[in-house]
Amino acid sequence: MLTRQPGGGWRKTFGNMKGLLQLATALLATVLLLAGCGRRHEADEGTRDSKLQRTITGTWIFAGSNNTGVLTCRPDGSYTINWSNQLAAVGHRVDGQWKITNVALVTRITNLTYWNCTNDSTVGQADRREILQLDGEKLVFSATSVWTRQK
Repeated sequence: MLTRQPGGGWRKTFGNMKGLLQLATALLATVLLLAGCGRRHEADEGTRDSKLQRTITGTWIFAGSNNTGVLTCRPDGSYTINWSNQLAAVGHRVDGQWKITNVALVTRITNLTYWNCTNDSTVGQADRREILQLDGEKLVFSATSVWTRQK
């Protein structure tokens, strides 16, 4: 900015440069803080996923009003689930791969076997189920999908 000097002439000045510098510093600090928090959240998410992955490994039992299920998640990332109906001789077996991503069980089917029933599932199909609760005894995907650890 140019300002007029007393007695004539012009002088180049920077006006409120100190204030602008303070504002820029504050903005930079805020951006860096937010960026750091984002990375921390991602790190927390990864740590939580790792813990869930270790906890879900094993065999889980579902006992509904007419259906039973057995889900086995192996440490190598493979899984098997067997479903059957208690009132009729129908059911299916699904084999595939699993992983925990963003607090959800993500599966991909590699093999299907049905007996006396049909299903819309196909080999190669991926599925994502958000984990609402997981501890050493209980695995919950929804109010109607509660599994207990096989002992």
